[in-house]
Amino acid sequence: MVKHKASTLLLILAVCALVLAGCGSGSDTPKTGDRPATLSGEDFVLTALEGGQLSFADLKGKVVVIDFWATWCKPCITEIPEYNALYQEYKDKPFAFVAIALDSGTPEQVRAFVSAHNITYPVYLGNQQLASHFAVQGLPTTLVLNAEGKVQKKYVGAGPGKIAEIETIIAQVLPKS
Repeated sequence: MVKHKASTLLLILAVCALVLAGCGSGSDTPKTGDRPATLSGEDFVLTALEGGQLSFADLKGKVVVIDFWATWCKPCITEIPEYNALYQEYKDKPFAFVAIALDSGTPEQVRAFVSAHNITYPVYLGNQQLASHFAVQGLPTTLVLNAEGKVQKKYVGAGPGKIAEIETIIAQVLPKS
């Protein structure tokens, strides 16, 4: 009986640890690291929340920010206003902002969230295969890619200065016109 209680407790603790790990770093400083080298290779097609599709091949020649997020992720929500501003600043340049919702809910639930939070940038529906390809281990996970598709930086979590650093990277790698 005692062995059964101990193993049950260990199982519960393991599940709790996995749930907490999936919610981002929880720190004020986003982590960087483990990143795919480029977007080349397998091409993914994303379904836009408002209809239409986006292929990663369509992003060739653009600086790209890919943000994996979810409606239940509090750190993801805090980044929305800054990402709205970032998107507005760069949307008319060779730049793409690709927000990928990793929600288990319906597209209608994500659409309602996008509307309620006044998200102005394009939102796409993601899946586990895509998250695995980009080694998403917590939310938010953000990648910044240059115009050749090479990952410049990968962030896991949210924190002060993250969006400003992303903007600095964009300015450095944005093709000059």
